[in-house]
Formats: sequence, structure tokens, C-alpha cells
Amino acid sequence: MFVAVLAGVALLVRRFAPELQKIDWEKKFEAMPDNAPPKWMFRNITAIRDNTDRILKLLEGSSAHDAASGAATESSVAVDADVAGVSEEFSRRARRRRES
Repeated sequence: MFVAVLAGVALLVRRFAPELQKIDWEKKFEAMPDNAPPKWMFRNITAIRDNTDRILKLLEGSSAHDAASGAATESSVAVDADVAGVSEEFSRRARRRRES
């Protein structure tokens, strides 16, 4: 029985996998209502990626500057403040989701 179920799932995957790749998922998520859980996940993942890229750029700039000067710099303080801001923004979004 278990083997038959697996074979059926494999057959469905082979049949529909090429069509799933053609779907524009970003448009599908944007068409969803604002309180839809998949839309929350998409927004949070996008925000996390953007924030991670921004933090990495700041860290790369500060580490190169720190290596040259050998001391803590304004850029490392700015990175700490930026990380704190990201954390606050994440907390605010979580509170809004719980309230709605």
C-alpha cells in the first residue's frame, strides 16, 4: 500500500513539476490578502534577505576599515545600531501580525 502511494506521488510530481516552475509565485503572493500566512512568510523572507545583505555590506566595510586602523570605528558602531534597528523592526512586524 505504501509503495503504491509513493508511486502515485512520484507520478504526480513528474506530471506537474514542469508546470509548477512556470508559475510566477511573486504575483500569486501579491494577489493574496494581506493577512494570508503565505504572504507573511514571503514578506519576512524577503525582508530578512534584504537586511542580511545590508548588514553584510556594512560588516565588510567595517572589517576592512578596522583591519587598517586596528581599533573600533564609527562604522562598527553604525553596524551595531543597524542590527538593533533590524531587530526592532522584526519585533514590530511580529506584534502587528499578532494583533491582526
